[in-house]
Amino acid sequence: MCSRRPWVALLALAASLASASDDAPSAERARLNLETFDTAWRLVDERFWDPEFGGVDWDAVREELRPEAERSSSDRELREVIGRMVARLGQSHFGVIAGSPDDGNDSGSVDAGDGQPTCADGLPEHLLAALETSTPTGASAGPGLDVAWAEGTTLVARLDPEGPAMRAGIGLGWELLRVDGQPLADVARCLGAGLGPRTLASLQHALVAAMLGGLPGTALELELRDARGEPRSIRLEREDPSDSQIAHFGNLPPLRVRFSQRNLVVQGPPADGLRIGVLRFDVWMIPIANLFEDAMVELQDAGGIVLDLRGNPGGIAGLAPGIAGFFMDEKLSLGTLRYRNDELRLNANPRRVTRTGQRLTPYEGPLAILVDQFTASTSEIFAAAMQDHGRARVFGEPTAAAALPAVIERLPNGDLLMHALADFERPGGGRVEGAGVTPDQLVPVTRDGLLRGVDEPLQAAVDWVILESVRKDAEAAAVEEAAAAPGGEIR
Repeated sequence: MCSRRPWVALLALAASLASASDDAPSAERARLNLETFDTAWRLVDERFWDPEFGGVDWDAVREELRPEAERSSSDRELREVIGRMVARLGQSHFGVIAGSPDDGNDSGSVDAGDGQPTCADGLPEHLLAALETSTPTGASAGPGLDVAWAEGTTLVARLDPEGPAMRAGIGLGWELLRVDGQPLADVARCLGAGLGPRTLASLQHALVAAMLGGLPGTALELELRDARGEPRSIRLEREDPSDSQIAHFGNLPPLRVRFSQRNLVVQGPPADGLRIGVLRFDVWMIPIANLFEDAMVELQDAGGIVLDLRGNPGGIAGLAPGIAGFFMDEKLSLGTLRYRNDELRLNANPRRVTRTGQRLTPYEGPLAILVDQFTASTSEIFAAAMQDHGRARVFGEPTAAAALPAVIERLPNGDLLMHALADFERPGGGRVEGAGVTPDQLVPVTRDGLLRGVDEPLQAAVDWVILESVRKDAEAAAVEEAAAAPGGEIR
């Protein structure tokens, strides 16, 4: 019996070595792992705005995690290692987006061990391409609806008048489930290792917009749940948004942007006849500057203005000073963008003349700004500055907390790395990145409100503008009365 023990031990050792060999990645897999990990590390090493990496020893992080990356047996494992690497920086705008299926798993969602389903099939290639070219470029044709996330669901929040969705009978508050057969829940599962929840939500919103958008006349299949909870499948054709315009700038090709102006007139007391301008645009691109100027010329005598930045992902930060100049009479700071070797100080540029030479005075009336969880980048910078200087009251929901200029780049294994290039400090000294802009008055979108046809954040903003207008009129009347009184003196 004793003579058999060495053989038993050798068999156990052989089984153990065979098991280890089975678990070890192939030479080609290990090579791709290292190439992907090293590329992600290098991109951050070369571009992170802080050369001290916030006190993190970035070289040591590489040495620590590189062996784990090499041993990864699947893209999912490698994704998790790279996610942990960039998470050491403690920033919200860094992470990995799945560009391939979670190899080695069955189809469908898979539990990663923490109760969260992983991305089993990867994002479709056209959505990955949309993320890589994520710089806002203006409106595309679509179904004539915008969505909001409320109560854990994707809801129809706005409908273009007489647009395809409205003509098809789609209603506000309906839940959007699938676009061209793609379940929206699966899109959420594929987004990001290490990305913060607000950044994930912003990317999801951008992807849904990309799924809905396309060329005019192309077909679109939507699966929804209506107001009664009944499933509905609706096929329609994309059309250019009703509030979009072709804008021209210099020698650039024509650009289609969405810009709308509504004039609300109060009926009855306490401010009968008060006119309130509601301005909304979809992206901070050069053509918006002229459209905004034309609107502000027309609104000089308005009793108040509501600027709707909900769902606006940002764009060119350099436009913010000019737009702020329509509401500020001084060159006040809008904040500072800090890159590794440079910084950009944004200051309001008071607008005293139009592009045609017409005299203009910065608007002094009440200004309300609407934001939501998809208000990001330049839109957050602008809202934060107006809030810090007390020039506007902000309504809605906390913003995306994604003010930093960020890029999304493809890695050798097909995944995408999201990383930021600069830091931003708001005029009041705080950071927007990771914190967002907290509204002065929290007014979430609710399904009940949508089903009733009520835009609750807009209603709250309009109510405030009315009260502010009444208050200012009362103060002005009191000043006039004091000045007219015998011996009256104004101090």
